[in-house]
Amino acid sequence: MDYRKCIHEETAFQRETLELRMKDYGFRNMARMELFLWDLELFLQIQARLGERIVLKGGAATQFYLPKEAQRRT
Repeated sequence: MDYRKCIHEETAFQRETLELRMKDYGFRNMARMELFLWDLELFLQIQARLGERIVLKGGAATQFYLPKEAQRRT
């Protein structure tokens, strides 16, 4: 994979980094953690092109806007 076009550094997608972030943010599932990172990457890529014209809605979007203390844990 060519990470040069990603907003996140390549290290963000490495297993060791994901494990550290899982511990820091209370995630228990590696696949969900990685999917969240890719969701964030996609959102930031779209936002870079559309700026403030993009608004996410729905439950999945709350993780981008609410502080982690206010989010539901699974």
